Amino acid sequence: MAARLLAALDDVPWQRLESALGRPASERLRQALRDLVLRGRAATEEDCYPLHDCLSRSTGRAAPAATAMLPCLVALAGDPYADARISLVQLLANCKAAAEADPDPVDAGWHEAWLLQRPRIQALLDDPVPAVRREALPLAEGIDVLLQRWHAEQDPAVRLPLLIALGTAAAGCAQGDPVGRVRAVLG
Repeated sequence: MAARLLAALDDVPWQRLESALGRPASERLRQALRDLVLRGRAATEEDCYPLHDCLSRSTGRAAPAATAMLPCLVALAGDPYADARISLVQLLANCKAAAEADPDPVDAGWHEAWLLQRPRIQALLDDPVPAVRREALPLAEGIDVLLQRWHAEQDPAVRLPLLIALGTAAAGCAQGDPVGRVRAVLG
């Protein structure tokens, strides 16, 4: 997998892509992703910090570099041998806000790239590692997915945040049926 990811990273014209912090940061992002791939199990949370340059959550902006890095980020987050997975899943959760943002601050290719990665992103909710499942909860798309997770989840460290996510999703839902199903779980 590492060789394939490195080749894909090298094919991206990083010098032409702008990140949330501007064009020069894009090359640093490429190097940070390469380092994560090359370090594998030895990668740490600190190794993920440069990736946050790609998406500035305060602006809700998904720049072109974010679109380019998404497939690699998803692959690394789903790699059972990557030790920095928790940080990578958290970064994906931050990216979801951009996937749901208005089209103006988001790169034109972002939504399509997110949709292409969607099955792999949603698979993180069923990951064998409870901490990964917990951090992936914000990636769940809708109350039905959260309810499905609720019925499958056995780990108490995941069930409590899942319950909170269900309540939050129900509070933001105008439809009565999903809210009623969440209330049934709460009851």
